[in-house]
Amino acid sequence: MRNMQMTKREIREEIKRKRAAMSVEEWRMKSHQVCERIWNLRSYQKADVVYASLGTQGEELLAELIEDAWRQGKRVAVPKVVGTGLRFEELTDFAEVKVSHLGIREPIDGQTLRGERPLFLMPAVAVDMKLHRIGRGGGHYDRYLEQNPMPVKYAAVFEYQIYPSVPTEPFDILADGAVTEERIIG
Repeated sequence: MRNMQMTKREIREEIKRKRAAMSVEEWRMKSHQVCERIWNLRSYQKADVVYASLGTQGEELLAELIEDAWRQGKRVAVPKVVGTGLRFEELTDFAEVKVSHLGIREPIDGQTLRGERPLFLMPAVAVDMKLHRIGRGGGHYDRYLEQNPMPVKYAAVFEYQIYPSVPTEPFDILADGAVTEERIIG
């Protein structure tokens, strides 16, 4: 049962159990629905660069969106962990990806990329109704966004990852919105 007193660790464990309970078909269907909602965002339609996380093997929530961005001539930037930070590099093909020591898919080698009209899609373990986000626990995205502010930031998640409230830290960077298979918040 979700309550306001859950710790970040408890939320991460609950989400891990819910992800494990999803079938491959359910994952694909809900991922498609999330991508459809993002395609309809004005900020996606106007974006010249889409910043998106590749996720772990088998958890490619935004793969369909990335392929659509390429078809539309948009550039795609994906994160690569460098020390305790992130660097976003251009990705032009899924064959240019390896699995990092953290188990996350990232570019093998790419050019650092910045856009004039970016759409930044933040991964999240959980998001609350005030758009606070819990990540995997490394603080990589908060540090990156502190140094590289983005004008439009959406968390792309499934509906079960939305909580009434999540624990926050003073350094947390809020999303501007959250997109699930059922709705857009914010």
